[in-house]
Amino acid sequence: PLPADGERVLCLRNNPGKGLLNGTLWDVQKVTGKNEHLVHMEITPEEGGFAREVTAPAKFFHPLAEGDEQWPTNQSFRFGYAMTVHKAQGSEWKDVLVFDESGLWGKEAVNWLYTAITRASDRVTVIRG
Repeated sequence: PLPADGERVLCLRNNPGKGLLNGTLWDVQKVTGKNEHLVHMEITPEEGGFAREVTAPAKFFHPLAEGDEQWPTNQSFRFGYAMTVHKAQGSEWKDVLVFDESGLWGKEAVNWLYTAITRASDRVTVIRG
């Protein structure tokens, strides 16, 4: 599947010339063109602001098969409905859902969980496995 108008996407690489920062969320205002290799979108920042025209490889929106390599580009995006705690660092949302994977982090488990739950300003829900 490719993004459609109204979808949320996550920027994966910095592009200072376009004001794109790794880890930021964007709303697709309009898909302006697409083919099997590329998707052209008009996007606006999650927090509001002016629109930007970007192009991303279509394969970034499909699950990677083992051994796949990502195409080098400074305008890389993926669907932005979920992200890792690492990508979320420095950001805050009203409501946050955390799938607790702190057990994978050994001695850093407490730090990982702290970082995850402090992304929420109002409400956090933690799901433990």
